[in-house]
Amino acid sequence: MNAVPTYRRRTKPIAVNAYIPAVVMILAGVVLLTKFVFAGLLFIVIALFALTLTEGLEIDFTNQRIRIFSGFFGLRFGTWEPLPVMERITLVEVIQKHSLMSRTNLTTEIPVSYAQVRLYSQGSTEYYVASYGKLASSRADAHILSKHFGLRYEDYTVAHKQ
Repeated sequence: MNAVPTYRRRTKPIAVNAYIPAVVMILAGVVLLTKFVFAGLLFIVIALFALTLTEGLEIDFTNQRIRIFSGFFGLRFGTWEPLPVMERITLVEVIQKHSLMSRTNLTTEIPVSYAQVRLYSQGSTEYYVASYGKLASSRADAHILSKHFGLRYEDYTVAHKQ
């Protein structure tokens, strides 16, 4: 059995576009605190909420249950379900396009690549996203999960094909 009783990972990247507005809101909140305390605190709380908003997957190996959670400020919310029998584990490369607009209103799309570990339950084509991020860390997560479930993970990343 796995030495780690719980596997927990964020499964959605935090929007890069959220950082700058959140920092601006925090600064505006600090400035507003001098005259309008309530408005300043409201700006700061909303910005902190936006910065800590997360989504992820949690597997409790001890109690054999799984949940997809949403969270903020370190709290996690989601319904636990019985852990299904896993049939496959895959490591794939996901390319996401980010649009940037210049001052001259020209839009540029920048492809951003990251790795994703997917868990497929027995008899299902749907999957749980168990990890995302840099290839090395996702590969380590795939290795941990493959040891626990007694399955070999299938590597479909570009680095593996070369």
